Amino acid sequence: MADTVWKVVGYDSTTQIFSRTISSGLLSVPEMKTLLQRLASTHLSADEILQASLRKNAKCYAAHLEITVSHSRGLPMLLTQGTDVHYVATIASSN
Repeated sequence: MADTVWKVVGYDSTTQIFSRTISSGLLSVPEMKTLLQRLASTHLSADEILQASLRKNAKCYAAHLEITVSHSRGLPMLLTQGTDVHYVATIASSN
């Protein structure tokens, strides 16, 4: 079986602004979610980070740091909820 890696790519609208490949053994899915939230938060104001940290049922809650999980070929794909700047992490073969 081939080694797998996380491919993490950031976009500002359709322009790629970030790209890294990390061995999949270094980060679990929950840890990758945290990394994506951290990357996305660098593009938010302090108020937006506060709103994204509130409980979802709070009146001022904003989904800036929510992570969507889907699967492609049985492998996880994680996506942040940015309107312009957003990050995607996928697992792929290292070859």
